[in-house]
Amino acid sequence: MNKFNFKTVAVTGVAAMCLASSLCGAALSGKFHALNLTPQGKEHFMAQQKVVGVNAPRKANVNSSTPLLYEDFDENESWGSDELPSGWVSVATPGYAADKWECGTLYTTSGRVAAPSGECYAYILTQLNAHDAWLFSPAFSTVAGSNYVLTYRLLMVGDGDGVTEEMTVMAGYGTTADNMTIDLQHFDTDSNGWAYATVTFTATETGDCHIGFHATSPALGSGILIDNVSVCPPHTPAFSADDTLTLEDRYDKDAATTEGYLITNIGSSNLEVELEDASPEITVLGLPVTIEPGNIVRIGVKLDVESVGLYEGEFTLATNDPNVPTFTVKVSQNINEAHYTGFWFENFDTQLPTTWSSNYMYLDTQLGINGTGCAALTSQVDCYANTHFTDLGDDPHLKFYYRFIYTDWFNGGYGVTPSEDTYLTVSLSVDGGATFEPIYVVDPSIDSNTREATVDFTEVELSLKEYAGKIGMLRFDVPNHYVNYMFYSKCYLDNVELGTPQRARSQSDEPQI
Repeated sequence: MNKFNFKTVAVTGVAAMCLASSLCGAALSGKFHALNLTPQGKEHFMAQQKVVGVNAPRKANVNSSTPLLYEDFDENESWGSDELPSGWVSVATPGYAADKWECGTLYTTSGRVAAPSGECYAYILTQLNAHDAWLFSPAFSTVAGSNYVLTYRLLMVGDGDGVTEEMTVMAGYGTTADNMTIDLQHFDTDSNGWAYATVTFTATETGDCHIGFHATSPALGSGILIDNVSVCPPHTPAFSADDTLTLEDRYDKDAATTEGYLITNIGSSNLEVELEDASPEITVLGLPVTIEPGNIVRIGVKLDVESVGLYEGEFTLATNDPNVPTFTVKVSQNINEAHYTGFWFENFDTQLPTTWSSNYMYLDTQLGINGTGCAALTSQVDCYANTHFTDLGDDPHLKFYYRFIYTDWFNGGYGVTPSEDTYLTVSLSVDGGATFEPIYVVDPSIDSNTREATVDFTEVELSLKEYAGKIGMLRFDVPNHYVNYMFYSKCYLDNVELGTPQRARSQSDEPQI
């Protein structure tokens, strides 16, 4: 039996950031149990996770036929469900029906525990009793006497005070404990974050084989998570990536866009990837590259086009995966015509401005100043709103009103967002939207930028004299954040004006708070 045969995953780019943040600081020190690991499945979390998934790492597509078995646990699209993907079987600890392997996304008090790829993974959480629960994979065909390589991602964290998780991995020809006859691996120590585990085994029969993950942890640990389970013949690379890449909309005057693109090796030997061809507007950065088994690499795709409308192009990769010698990726991006005005004033009374862009901003018809319309940005996700371009003139200023209110799911109605849960950044770009400089920040981690908890609108007026004569784009950002870790807040914006006024505003134009 192979004991402790795991290593820390080497990942670059976006994937590295996701893995590094998966346990959020304190959990990496071993105090995972104290952070209250909880399953994703409560009613008030269902919508949250469905939206949060927009920003999750891309799910690995199985483009190669090399793996005899591959599972990333993202098949289940029923967001309130903890069911395992088709073919996977969980056998609970005898006498404890709830002590079983499940599938989904977990949260600590520090935030979401990110998956190595996609959004979900299989997991079993601590109980008052010791685990004796099995997770069996779907069948894959083996030939007696032939070798096979099992790889997967593993996260094991005890309570940090001496209780460690424990798991045995086996193979066999059936989905009961008695069928598991091939010892593979045994773990009884914390993995210190997501780890990459691998073992080679010899098939004892010709037929349908299964992998069994047997949780045997003592009571009062924390949890075991597994993801990206693969079984391959030895010495075989396996290419996995998305066949489409859609870049965020941009304006025709913006700088060229570079987007990250993830490639995963789900095989058992090094994967070689190089560029074979690309549309003339596309530049692929970071190739050629060698990807070790189980690793994820982020390359860059730069698109330089100014024609207004939908751009569609492609690039083709060459690999040493015998089943995927070449792979073509379709690239698309909407190029919008930049809209310019001089000084403007927006009160959102009837609709959102058609010249603004946003991911989740919406119109609220009642919670604006004097009970009128206003724009709302939710903290349920990282939410932003960009204005159109403005000729700032010779004496520009910015004026706007905002307030924060959260929705109380348990008691109904609204609550005043506490100061420690209030975040807003207002930024200005004078380089066509390529970069934004913060000009007003509400951040409770910065003493001077804390906002008093109040249901009233706060008035903000800033001189932008240093930007005189420039073309500017304004941006509002509200980051993903929750009140008491469960209620999302909303920032309500009203009566926004930007630029150099051509005349003095009349008193009737001023809002009454």
